[in-house]
Amino acid sequence: MISLALLAACSSGGSKAARANARPAPPRTIARPASTGTITGRYYAEGGPQGVANGPHPIAGTITVTNTLTNTVYHATENRGGYFRLTVPVGSYQLVARAPTIAFPLTKNAAVTPTAIVNVDLGIHMT
Repeated sequence: MISLALLAACSSGGSKAARANARPAPPRTIARPASTGTITGRYYAEGGPQGVANGPHPIAGTITVTNTLTNTVYHATENRGGYFRLTVPVGSYQLVARAPTIAFPLTKNAAVTPTAIVNVDLGIHMT
């Protein structure tokens, strides 16, 4: 009988004071992988006829970045030098650069992985 009473006392969770002072376990944090990456690049032209300044120079235009799976469209903004930087969700993208002074769009593909910085050369190289 004594062992049953002792067993009942032990299984009751201890004294009220001990239960009142008990602290809950801190929440566990789960590291999640980054779900974005960055596309950088420059939209520019270089080369051309002799006698014309043919070093790399920026092209003012629009750069559309489309996720090839979801068809979500993003727009990259160039700075004065033609450079751009855009953070997007992980995935495959098609970049299309257009300018009113260029007769055709320039298209490139990029695969973005978590935390990666993917550089895309949107250069038009004229001879």
